[in-house]
Amino acid sequence: MRMRIVATNVLCGRFGASTNHIAVGKRVPEKVCRSNVCSDISVRGPPTSVLGPDLDTLEWDQVTVTGSGTYKICTCPSGPCTEDAHFLVESGSLAVIGVADTGREFVCSAYTAGCSVRVAMDDEA
Repeated sequence: MRMRIVATNVLCGRFGASTNHIAVGKRVPEKVCRSNVCSDISVRGPPTSVLGPDLDTLEWDQVTVTGSGTYKICTCPSGPCTEDAHFLVESGSLAVIGVADTGREFVCSAYTAGCSVRVAMDDEA
């Protein structure tokens, strides 16, 4: 499974769905290695953790969004996840309003409608 954070005008499964918005990136370049295969840690690559009693929660470390706004989350549920058409599931939205270090964690599960995350500005925290 792979996820992409895209502009709200991008339709999941259509042009642009396989490419993260330009504001999405890694905070610190790191690598994760499994079975001697290494890849960068980010929403561009595999999740860094699979959690939950049913292993249905995926977690990515060190992801940053540098621009305020609302973004759409498109998911590729399986397969090679290399083309726009593979990212056909709209899993939720991400609303970035500002940056505040509140220590909170947010969870959005794939296939759950209406998943959104709100990050407050410093004066709203």
